[in-house]
Amino acid sequence: MKIWQRKKTQTESRYYFCGIMIYSRRRVGWFRETTILGIRFKKNLKTKKIIKTEQRISKRAKIYDASGDEKVILCFDCLSNPYAESIDAWSLFQYLKKMGKPVFYVILKKNALYDKLLKKGQLDGIIGIDEEEDLILHHEDLISKTNMVFCSFGYAKSDLFSKMNTLKYIFIEHGVMLLKIPAVKMYCDKEKGLFDYLLTPTKLTLSMYNQYNIMQGSRICAGLPRWDNLSTRFPQKTKSIFLFFTWRYSFSHKLSTNHPYFTYLQQFVDRLNRMLESKTDIKVTMGVHHMFYNVSRKDKPVFKGVELVDTAGISEMIKRADLFITDYSSVCFDFMYCDIPVIFYRHDADITYPDQRDNDAMSSAKESDVNLYNIFYDMESTLLQVKYYIEHNFELEEEKKGVNKNIFWEKEKNCQNLINIIENENFV
Repeated sequence: MKIWQRKKTQTESRYYFCGIMIYSRRRVGWFRETTILGIRFKKNLKTKKIIKTEQRISKRAKIYDASGDEKVILCFDCLSNPYAESIDAWSLFQYLKKMGKPVFYVILKKNALYDKLLKKGQLDGIIGIDEEEDLILHHEDLISKTNMVFCSFGYAKSDLFSKMNTLKYIFIEHGVMLLKIPAVKMYCDKEKGLFDYLLTPTKLTLSMYNQYNIMQGSRICAGLPRWDNLSTRFPQKTKSIFLFFTWRYSFSHKLSTNHPYFTYLQQFVDRLNRMLESKTDIKVTMGVHHMFYNVSRKDKPVFKGVELVDTAGISEMIKRADLFITDYSSVCFDFMYCDIPVIFYRHDADITYPDQRDNDAMSSAKESDVNLYNIFYDMESTLLQVKYYIEHNFELEEEKKGVNKNIFWEKEKNCQNLINIIENENFV
């Protein structure tokens, strides 16, 4: 028996001495429970300022609701990380604004989109904030007048929106969660409070939600709002191969540039470049995950022989790329929506990670293999498939286009369909 032992799950950490648990820490809803030698301590994760503000907003919302005055719509993407691309709720905001709806979009001032809008003088309906908690602390009046909230990442500082019966709280996802069951549990955990409604962007997603009995009767079967932007693709003089591999939770605890994840990925890039040495009309680029920016400069891995694309430019690459290669990033569905060839290369499937969420993510991705295509776990097979698409002018096979067709609801009017379902309360 080990003298000291640590056991960690997604929600709890436990420490043992000679087989006896002496310390544990876990999150229960908006509280953190700490147990030391059998004595339990409970701490509210919200600040007193947030709690008092929540109370004021709830009272004001009830008064405003009874007045019968016009309500507004609130949209926001990620408010906890300025490097995450603002695209999902942003796309819906643009649609609602075009329809003449009273809508506002909240965004971190450090986000690249806010800087762009500021320089162009296009801040009508835009609410810039410095920190996530500022939305509640500094915009009580706006929230009190809100009857619908659309978000793609949730709100980490409070469960106010899920508690208010004067508004509908709608999670529109920031990518199809089909390949990442841990992400589903993160956003749909009953202990943390559910959203009122959940966007279900594909037919396969609906099957998964049925399997796990997730938010039955509160699902909106419509595509991602950002897919409306994919109807126009940018013609290119050269062909483009775009790589984007997902982040691993384990890297948040300890990151080593010598980790096999990065080593295998660099080896793949090297082989790919050697294969394309004589192909001057083909360009290789790699997208950078937004969590990459949280790593200190000295610890950041350096990928050689490939051009890196900033997080804010990923949506533009979707419109330009002719082939997409990933492990199990949800961006794959954006390409499949456009019938652009997608190859899945699970380059680190043989690795067991210290954070169990990474192992669970790989397992959940494997569960969907039967419903997808071009899935490989070795480099040689992956490169052969790349070669195939190069030789066939990057054209997706007809049978695989058929697979794509059976995945999506409708390949048009995603924002309109989403709003129509909510207004008609046609939930699944």
